[in-house]
Amino acid sequence: MGIGAAGFVVLCVAGFAVGCVSGLTPGLHVNNLAFLLVGAFGAVSGLVAPTDLGLVLVTAAVTHTFLDILPSIVLGVPDDSMALVALPGHRMVLEGDGREAVVLSAAGSMLAVAFSFFVAVPVTLVMVRVYPVVSAHMPYVLAGTVVFLVATERGGEVGTDGSATGRDALAVRAKAVVVLCASGLLGYYVLTLGDDAGSALVGEPTLLMPLFVGLFGVPILAVSAFENSDIPEQDPCAVAVPRRSVFVNAVGGGFAGSLVGWIPGVSAAVATSFVQSLLPDSEDEPASMRAFIVGVSGVDTSNAVFALLALHYIGLPRSGTMVALTRLEASIEFGDVVAYLVGIAFVSVAAFGATVALAKYAFGVVRRADYRLLSLGVVVMLVFLTFVFSGFVGLPILVASTVVGLVPNYTRVRRVNCMGALLLPLIVLL
Repeated sequence: MGIGAAGFVVLCVAGFAVGCVSGLTPGLHVNNLAFLLVGAFGAVSGLVAPTDLGLVLVTAAVTHTFLDILPSIVLGVPDDSMALVALPGHRMVLEGDGREAVVLSAAGSMLAVAFSFFVAVPVTLVMVRVYPVVSAHMPYVLAGTVVFLVATERGGEVGTDGSATGRDALAVRAKAVVVLCASGLLGYYVLTLGDDAGSALVGEPTLLMPLFVGLFGVPILAVSAFENSDIPEQDPCAVAVPRRSVFVNAVGGGFAGSLVGWIPGVSAAVATSFVQSLLPDSEDEPASMRAFIVGVSGVDTSNAVFALLALHYIGLPRSGTMVALTRLEASIEFGDVVAYLVGIAFVSVAAFGATVALAKYAFGVVRRADYRLLSLGVVVMLVFLTFVFSGFVGLPILVASTVVGLVPNYTRVRRVNCMGALLLPLIVLL
């Protein structure tokens, strides 16, 4: 990259801005904007090299993983990678601890970046050698994950005391299987639709957006709107959990993200479900929710970092942003990877500060609005975004996934079971 220090900073700032827009817009993923930028590259190809635009894409992806906590918990509208954090985070908002939830998420992401840099070399050396073996047995790994999810189901969402035993435990696990199968059938339908099924008005069509917004976003909006018409005043963002707990959970999430960034067939959302199932049950419900938020944020950010290394060393685009980067047909050299990592460090610090600062205003804005009316407005916006990025095909997917996403609310099973939308189809398709 021969752009000089000033050009490097400009590109990082551009990536930071793109990541802020996608991260703060409910239902909008950075992948959508990445494909838009790649589509518009022809108009500026004389001014910007493909590897330079790659820096914008990579820094935007990492910035997004910091900022996306805000729409996830303030409005209850997550993207796929933060889907499982929406409910415990939104619950903290309704208890007046929303600003703390944002700080914990930002800390988890920041610590995950530091951890990623620390283990980048050893993880890369190991994964380059073992990933062919793991990928060859991936259906068995995913099947084991599904069995583990069902076996550990005791009723109740993460952060709650799921304590069903005996016949009640069997009934709860049977309900979990129903949710897994229903979401799995829906996910299989979405993943097996042809490339020409969607007809996005802007950018590349994405049918995963309505799938995950319906499974995890709209149900949370609907339930919280009717059960809680107001968001309480938020307490100052003092962290109520020990620093050691924050560090341990961030490192755990960072380690999981560092692995799934390499493994074919496993997305950040699948890693999130696995981390959630590994978290120990806690009699201290608030501590359990807080640890979960830190861990999931670590997975999300670490995965974004290691997806870059996977693309360079084994040629696998492990995220939508990396797929967009391959569309540039750029030759990513080792020096470019180093520059991208420096850019990631740069924007991570900025994104951490922006996330914490914006939390002070986001909750105030929402509190001054009619929450039920705001929730309805967000649902309307999500329907519009579905049409924009998925076309008419996305609308029935949104409706069907919303119906499935409401089931955990009334069966008292963990919403993580809705991740069957990815787990079960991948077992069949890989």
